Amino acid sequence: MLAIYCRISKDGFEKRSIETQQAKGVEFANDLKLKYRVYIDKGLSGGSSREGRPELDKMLTDVEEGIITSIYLANQDRIARNEVLWFEIANIVISYKVKIYENGVLFDLNESSEYTMRGIKSIFDADERRKTSKRFKDVLKRNAEQGRRFSFIQFGYAEDIDKKLKIDEVNAEIIKLIFEMSLNGKGVQAIAEHLNQKEIKTAYALHTNDKTTFTTRHGKIKEKKDVKWVGNTIKTIINNPIYKGQRYWSGKYYPVPAIFEEWYWEKVNENFKNNTNNRGQRIKHNYLLKNLLKCGKCGSNYYGKKRLGINGKNPKENYYMCASKRRGEENCGNKSISIDALDTLIWFHMIFGGRIKELIKLHFSNNDEIIKCQDEIENRIKSLEIEKESFQFQFKNILDAIGEYVITKDEATDKLEKLRKGIQNIENIMRDEIKKRDELNNGIKEKTEIINLFQSLKNLDFEEKKELIKKFIKEIIIVGNEDASCNVTIKFNLFGMKDDVYIISKDRKSAHSYSTNEKEGIDASFIRLNKFKDKLINI
Repeated sequence: MLAIYCRISKDGFEKRSIETQQAKGVEFANDLKLKYRVYIDKGLSGGSSREGRPELDKMLTDVEEGIITSIYLANQDRIARNEVLWFEIANIVISYKVKIYENGVLFDLNESSEYTMRGIKSIFDADERRKTSKRFKDVLKRNAEQGRRFSFIQFGYAEDIDKKLKIDEVNAEIIKLIFEMSLNGKGVQAIAEHLNQKEIKTAYALHTNDKTTFTTRHGKIKEKKDVKWVGNTIKTIINNPIYKGQRYWSGKYYPVPAIFEEWYWEKVNENFKNNTNNRGQRIKHNYLLKNLLKCGKCGSNYYGKKRLGINGKNPKENYYMCASKRRGEENCGNKSISIDALDTLIWFHMIFGGRIKELIKLHFSNNDEIIKCQDEIENRIKSLEIEKESFQFQFKNILDAIGEYVITKDEATDKLEKLRKGIQNIENIMRDEIKKRDELNNGIKEKTEIINLFQSLKNLDFEEKKELIKKFIKEIIIVGNEDASCNVTIKFNLFGMKDDVYIISKDRKSAHSYSTNEKEGIDASFIRLNKFKDKLINI
């Protein structure tokens, strides 16, 4: 398989060039009819180590595991502008007999002259990187010493005709408001919400150039004007010493015009630590189904998200959502689901309403099915034991053959490794089957105890309710539908117990069952979820 490695170190021209790097690599792979994988390190220097570039590290690991057999680069400096790293990569390429192409041209590092010339090029590339970095840092230092701007201008400042920082009198008033609200006990999130409600634009939204959009780190295109205030931005502003006239750069402070006197800045920051994220009394949100929910699309966990409105009552957010949404471009797109609706289905219907109790009784009443399961498991275990003995016998025979010089150790290595992996695989499967057998046997023994657990549900506290749910339910799988309804599949800990499946309606007020259990006499075809709304506060 061909690896197409691309790297960019910054925005601007290189951001556009990465598309060219990838397109040329794909075209090359297609011309040679090669399967390929693309590895892209965004915003990372060519001088970084292997560990500092995740995609490079992944590619080299794939080389070492035999997955990648050739590498395409637009240019050698894309993979390394660090001579030490280059020689490390070159030696890996030689050791694993990997072909390497630069802009479609093969170069052979096994050739002494090629190895030397590429090594010399890596030294020049590294030297140029260091010189460029030094020139850039010298310019930044000079700008800092002269009070000039050298990057994005901090909110509350502008530049004069000589590109020196000056106070922006309009936005300085917003900075003063932020500091005043913080000193009065408001947390960063409360301040951010206040600024958004007043439709005060952020520094990024005010930043004008030819571009009106930007690309997020997850690859999504957004309008600059839509960027809102968030708590972290407020925190950064409050903690930034520039507002007391001290701009920090490269370990030193340089003077700039001050919006506040130093004593006031210090007072606000000393007070800040006492009310970070203070929005009144801190609320701890508990989630009844934490660690039980799984996404039916990507397999990630679902996690709970609650956020109360400004009045502290009406929830602004109240749902379980797929963890892939935190990972931007990896977002699988599965639907979120109302915490109230799902908690109601599980606690008030499945547990408190006795649904699980009836399913357990049904499960244990089918003795023929249980005996059949036991027999099938025992037969599989015996079959695996015989297969394992056969592998062990072959393994011993090969070792004996080596000892008697019938075959060499090198000739036997591959066969021994295959047998070793085969034995390990059998043992893993056997462990799973023995676990199933034990779960089934324990379930039969604990039948009475399990049923008795449902006798006293009214006085359980929150943690006891969570533990009871986990005792019976193994996991809950969620899949959103196009009409905004959600499929909910409940899997149980008792081995052999059938899944219970529901569709929760788009408005989250009802659930419909389409489990096979209905065919066996347990009716749960329609559940009104909203009738338990007033009782949810007691969960």
